[in-house]
Amino acid sequence: MKRFFLTWFIKITGPAIIFLWFRTLRIEVSIDKIPKNVILVFWHRHIFAAIAYLSRLSKRSPITALVSGSKDGKMLQSALKALHFNIVEGSSSEGGFSSLLHLERSLKADQVILITPDGPKGPPEVMKPGALHVARYSEKPLIAIHVKYSSHWQLNSWDRALLPKPFSRCEMIFSDPLPINRNTPEFEMKELQNKLELSLHGHQSHCRVEKPIH
Repeated sequence: MKRFFLTWFIKITGPAIIFLWFRTLRIEVSIDKIPKNVILVFWHRHIFAAIAYLSRLSKRSPITALVSGSKDGKMLQSALKALHFNIVEGSSSEGGFSSLLHLERSLKADQVILITPDGPKGPPEVMKPGALHVARYSEKPLIAIHVKYSSHWQLNSWDRALLPKPFSRCEMIFSDPLPINRNTPEFEMKELQNKLELSLHGHQSHCRVEKPIH
C-alpha cells in the first residue's frame, strides 16, 4: 500500500469518516479504567488503534497528546483536535527537554498524556528515553499499551503503521503502572526502559479483564 494512502486517509477523508471507521471496531481492553494521572506510551505503528479507543474517552476525561510539528504531525494534530484531544506540539526525541517545556501545564493537570516513544521519525519500535524523562519530571506513572489485531492493513510508512480493518477486533493490552519520580536513579531508569520495551512488544504479565468497548 502506497504511502500517499496515509496522507489521504487523514487529510482528505476528514475526521467524520475517521470517527465512523473507528466506531466499527470491536475493542477489548485489559484494564477496568485508565487512571487519570498517567502517561500512556505505545509504538507509533499502533496510533490508529490507540486513537480509536481513546477517542471514546476524550470527551469525558482530558487527554493530551504530544505530537511533532512535522508535516505528518500537523495532519495528525487536526484529526486529534476534531476528536476532542488536547494537543501539545513537541517531540520526546530530544531527551525529553523539549517535551517538558511544551507539556508544563498539562503535566501539572490531572490528565492522561500520550507519547509514542519511537516517534516522530523512528527507528520504529526502538524506545527513546524522552518519555521516561517526562515521567520522571512530572512523577506520573507510565503505562505501556500493546495492541493485537484480528485483521489489519500495514502501511508503507516509516513506522509500518497498522490500520485495523472495519469491523475487526483490536485487543488493547495495558501494562501495570510503572512508578517513577525525580529521585529515581539512572540504573533504575534503564531497568524501567527495558520493562517498558518488553511491555510495548507484548511480553508482559497483566490482568485480563476482556472488557469490550463498542
